[in-house]
Amino acid sequence: KADANTIGDIIVLRGNVDVLWNGDFLQAEEAEFDLRTATGWLKQGKIFVAAPHLYFQSDYIRKYAGQSYHFKNAKVTACAGKVPDWSFSAEEGDITLDGSTRLWHSTFNVRDVPVAYLPYAQLPAGGKRKSGFLMPQIGSSSRFGFRVNLPYYWVVNEEVDMTFYQHVMSKRGYMQGLELRLATDTDTKGLFHFDWLNDSKTYRSAKDEEGDDLVGGDDMLRPNANRWWWRSKYNGYLGTPSWRVMADVDAVSDQDYLREFKGGYSGYRASRDEFVKEFGRDIAPADDLERTSTALLTRDFDAYSVAGKIAYTQNLQYANGNGKASDNPTVQRFPEIDAFKFKDEIPGTPVELEAAAKYDYFSREAGTTGHRLKLNPSLSLPLSSDWISVIPSAGFNQLLYMGTDHEGIGNQTLNNGVVAGNATDDSGFQSRSWLDTDITAFSEFYRVFQLDGEALEATAENVGESRWTAVKHSIIPRLDYQYSPNFTGQDKYPAYDELDRPLGVNRLTYSLTNVLDRKARTVTLSGKGQDAQPTLSENYLDIFRLRLEQSYDYNEGTRKVSLDKYRRRPFSDLMAEIILQPMGGVTLTSKTFYSPYLGAITEHEHMLRYAYEGVGSAFVGYDYQEEIDEYTRRREEPMGILHLGGDLYITNNLLLGLEFRHDLWRGDSLEKTIRLTWLNDCWDIGLEYSITPTDTSFGFTFNLMQF
Repeated sequence: KADANTIGDIIVLRGNVDVLWNGDFLQAEEAEFDLRTATGWLKQGKIFVAAPHLYFQSDYIRKYAGQSYHFKNAKVTACAGKVPDWSFSAEEGDITLDGSTRLWHSTFNVRDVPVAYLPYAQLPAGGKRKSGFLMPQIGSSSRFGFRVNLPYYWVVNEEVDMTFYQHVMSKRGYMQGLELRLATDTDTKGLFHFDWLNDSKTYRSAKDEEGDDLVGGDDMLRPNANRWWWRSKYNGYLGTPSWRVMADVDAVSDQDYLREFKGGYSGYRASRDEFVKEFGRDIAPADDLERTSTALLTRDFDAYSVAGKIAYTQNLQYANGNGKASDNPTVQRFPEIDAFKFKDEIPGTPVELEAAAKYDYFSREAGTTGHRLKLNPSLSLPLSSDWISVIPSAGFNQLLYMGTDHEGIGNQTLNNGVVAGNATDDSGFQSRSWLDTDITAFSEFYRVFQLDGEALEATAENVGESRWTAVKHSIIPRLDYQYSPNFTGQDKYPAYDELDRPLGVNRLTYSLTNVLDRKARTVTLSGKGQDAQPTLSENYLDIFRLRLEQSYDYNEGTRKVSLDKYRRRPFSDLMAEIILQPMGGVTLTSKTFYSPYLGAITEHEHMLRYAYEGVGSAFVGYDYQEEIDEYTRRREEPMGILHLGGDLYITNNLLLGLEFRHDLWRGDSLEKTIRLTWLNDCWDIGLEYSITPTDTSFGFTFNLMQF
């Protein structure tokens, strides 16, 4: 207990000084405070500053107004204990109102052992962005050599920040990365990322001088040393938030870049995960040879909406000398304009009308170019009773073409895999139209089973308790019949995309869905602090879903061509889909396709996940496709990929991570990765060793948890 003397607003403390001041905890042998100005000093003092969660120990500490301090001969750390796991020893330093800390002439210590000298260091505040170097990524790889990626983070202002990535690879050279992020208001945000490398290694022949095979095994060369990747996404508006803008850029220097640079701060996986998380929009797979960039402007009105888009597709098969640019048939859209009338009843009738119009101008290096207008009004008539709902609909399709340059290039493969002839008729204006129809019928039968049991009371002792109160079983049968006419002589029209080669449809699809939905009651706390009271809340969850589906193709059932090679097979595979989540932490998703003609399973998609707090998580997945040669579908090679892995807490601090992918059909290992991470209250350290068909790598990460 300290001795205290008070002179006016000045209080002087000597002895064991313990003070709690606005959330900060102060200890000292001697201290003096001005209660009026909230200033003072401490000798042989120790301070815990709550906002950045930092401990200070110093011979002399000067306290300024607010949570601001200046100190000399200090030790600074985020770790508790007499001998912290890490700390900074500084001749002089200060902590500002926002919690950021500056140190001069400091050493970085591990268990009080100096390991590095820093003439100046700045530690960011908790919750407030600060410029400075981030933790580096360090590793070694058979393909890239020793690697260090050191990011520098710069806070430009409250709405914009940038990160500069300095990535050095002993076998490949220096890669510079730049990331810019902005969020100017609730309707605007953007993420722009660009990396550039002057690669010391190129592929100018089938095998380079070291005998390494070409990346990807596609026989495409990569003679360029100048390599880069630009990817970005942006959400905003034009003038008013009613006119929404979305822009995506995905352009790369060569076909191998994304196959090689998948991991790390600037790799494909990190960029893809961040785009999906922040924008909900994906980017093309790393192996995709076509990278598309788009800009979209949209506006919704009460009864209709309009949209304008431009799109550019980069075809890497015609880059870096792998193909002549003049032979590139890739279609570019400059622009595309869409108008939609939302479905609504025609006044005075039960009939619903919706309509769409789409205009495109297509350009390309090789092939016919020109304008296309599609008009598509459709009518539907919803009918329902206590037992069944039926929705018949009919749509009219009109395509109008106006060519600007005619150049037949023979057959080409459209986006849906259809091989199509291309514009054998060189007339400038062309028109075509057709009707399509659809009728859907469905019903639902259900029963609710009340679960007996002791009622759950809203008491403090029961907070967090949950009990099932009812289970609902639903059975949903559904029929869907689609018809559109078969077409002949389509090769006289341009083939820009799949809309230009409609396939005749005469198909009945039938399905049966079973759903188990549980109702649970949980005791939660409502309110804050001392006013919080236990209350009952209810929630629902589909714990089990089973859907069986199959189709019958009438066109295939009456087909008269190629019967000597392909027998008729009008029934599709029977598809069984299961989604199971019976309890917290367990999720099973499964799709299985069974052919009634082959008497065998043709495709699997399975994934089982389990997570248990404090223990870890695990997953196992299997994707399988059988080789198929039928009139309506073909798969040239079988595929069977096993994917499993997970995380396990060996101790409270040591986390073991494993990931394994294996091609069971070819007997090839696609990935073997092991990770060890030691987690501490104020730091963590990670080691990763990974083997893939193209690389063997070792990585090291170290993070001070507070920064």
